[in-house]
Amino acid sequence: MTTDELTAWLRALANGVKETWPAYARNKAPGCPIPFFGDVLNARVLTIGVNPSSTEFDPSREWQKAGKIAIWQGRMLNYFRPRAHPAHKWFETWSICLELLDLNYAGGEAAHVDVSPRPTTPMLDEGTDKIKFRAMVEHDVRWFFELLDKLTQVRLLLVAGPIPRANGRKQQLADFIREHSAKHFARWSKGNPMPRLLTPGHPKGIPVFVCPYEPKVNGLYAMIRQVYRNRELLRRLSAAERTS
Repeated sequence: MTTDELTAWLRALANGVKETWPAYARNKAPGCPIPFFGDVLNARVLTIGVNPSSTEFDPSREWQKAGKIAIWQGRMLNYFRPRAHPAHKWFETWSICLELLDLNYAGGEAAHVDVSPRPTTPMLDEGTDKIKFRAMVEHDVRWFFELLDKLTQVRLLLVAGPIPRANGRKQQLADFIREHSAKHFARWSKGNPMPRLLTPGHPKGIPVFVCPYEPKVNGLYAMIRQVYRNRELLRRLSAAERTS
């Protein structure tokens, strides 16, 4: 994917979000759409989440200045590189996981992509309308699959955490992606040693490391523990291709 292609894709996404916001406005929080954080044009590894944190848009972080598409795009691509606003603390756990694989966001080897780009009230809060939230992510996941298909250099996906169902019960994010893949010209394959997500741009599939839910274990600790246990395999899968 080239920079110009990314710009065109972002312009279409911004228009799509604007047109469909009325359907999901019940949970809307101040902020702009953010489909990704970091250098997706070069990242070999993507961490996957649900949607941007509402606390990302504290006025002191100055997202309100990213009104023009070039500024918005640049802010997202350079999110983890040294600048006035440090990365949100939410990324600390994934950053530790990436360090175990000898990778980091700041170097452009990894980036983060959400299945919905919209800022909302916290998805698991009691005041969040779960029916509207679920309808939103089911609509928006199309953009996740579109972007992933165009990022042909990606070699590994890291997925963890829950996403709410319409009834408020939690579903694992990996299961949500698996269930919706066929609707978006993708296919989830069991694979060996881990599942793979196949798209037209990734006909051999991208390995997907799913950090499993562990009852009575802090989810952030479980993520780090699971990546640590599988670090040698994940390092091999995410390694840069050798050039002769």
